[in-house]
Amino acid sequence: MRNAKKFKVFSTGFKIVKPRVLQVLDSITVGDVTYSGEIMERFGWNKRRSLEYLDKLEKLGHLSSEKGILIQSPKGNVVPARVFKREK
Repeated sequence: MRNAKKFKVFSTGFKIVKPRVLQVLDSITVGDVTYSGEIMERFGWNKRRSLEYLDKLEKLGHLSSEKGILIQSPKGNVVPARVFKREK
């Protein structure tokens, strides 16, 4: 995973940042596989918001998705999920 670039912080405390969709795209390397729960934990958003950004990136052609994949949590729970893979 790539680290996000640091942006200039103004004297007022404001800083320039990228849009959230681009932050998600930068956090996924080409060929890497992810799902909305991973994005949720990384950025602190809810799953629905994370899935919305992943959907937008899929419509733009950066990601492809596959439904019905089973993911096992560290606690042992198995859950069906939609898994995204970065294409470009």
